[in-house]
Amino acid sequence: MNLGVNYHDAGRLDEATPLLVEAYSAIPANPSLDYVAIELLDARLRIGKVEQAMSMLGGLLSSARETYEKESLSLSVPLATLGRILLRESLAIRQQHEPAEGEPGTHPRCLASRFCDRRITASPTRCSLPPFWA
Repeated sequence: MNLGVNYHDAGRLDEATPLLVEAYSAIPANPSLDYVAIELLDARLRIGKVEQAMSMLGGLLSSARETYEKESLSLSVPLATLGRILLRESLAIRQQHEPAEGEPGTHPRCLASRFCDRRITASPTRCSLPPFWA
């Protein structure tokens, strides 16, 4: 099980995924393996198995919401972890489709880019929001 996580951390996702799937399927019998769920979700997104990852995401969110009290700090940890994974994927997609210089669009460094009204320039000014996702 740890080998799958180690492969994941080393970027060897094709080798990691089958091991993580095996560990993930063993979670009901061995709840201490729950840490592999996040690793598997991330690996699936990074190798392009988006449908499988999104299917997992719903289950992970439901499980976290059932396990922890609403608005508790304990709930914030899995939500932040899942959010970080999705944000990284979103930013990678956005970088592939950035607007050309001078087009109205969003500032690439703005976390709340949907609300950012900056135009893309050759030397973009720094966004007022910190890039804490990096």
